[in-house]
Amino acid sequence: MEESEIPEEIKDFLAPGEKVLCALKQRMIALEKPKHIIVTDKRVIYLDRKLLGRYEIIDFPYRRLKDVWFRFGKFGSKFILERVVELEWLKKDGALEVLNAIRKALQAVAVEPVSIEKRKKLIGEEWFIRKPMEVISRAVITPRGEPEEDIAEKLRKLKTLLDEGLITKEEYEEKRKELLSKL
Repeated sequence: MEESEIPEEIKDFLAPGEKVLCALKQRMIALEKPKHIIVTDKRVIYLDRKLLGRYEIIDFPYRRLKDVWFRFGKFGSKFILERVVELEWLKKDGALEVLNAIRKALQAVAVEPVSIEKRKKLIGEEWFIRKPMEVISRAVITPRGEPEEDIAEKLRKLKTLLDEGLITKEEYEEKRKELLSKL
């Protein structure tokens, strides 16, 4: 990807070492400024330039991106990312390149296989790419007392020591309470 094709607002937004894989600019519509979709090796970035130098940037890291909908027809194509961003009037070839880059990136980060639906229409196609909800849980290691079996065995030995007269009743009760508190 050539440096000149990347909008200035995005150059400042990229993380160090983040590579742009492809970028797509919306065709001009009336008085609106063109919107952009940029695919990097870490995320998808949406740039909405507004009048008077204002703009909005929304990024979708691949680990959190779940739904991508894409349609192309005779006159153009449309992207919807996470039901949040809609981008219309895109060039078909560039849109397919963006779609394939997103699909490959999602497949690379997903633990489970990515779901892909493709529907051939009379004029054009629709694609739905869905990354399954992934639940990752961490195992928390907590310090544990002695296993219950060991404590039961120690209580038996303690009782034997009492019965044989090797310890006093008070020593027995004190140690027994201490062992039982570990349960």
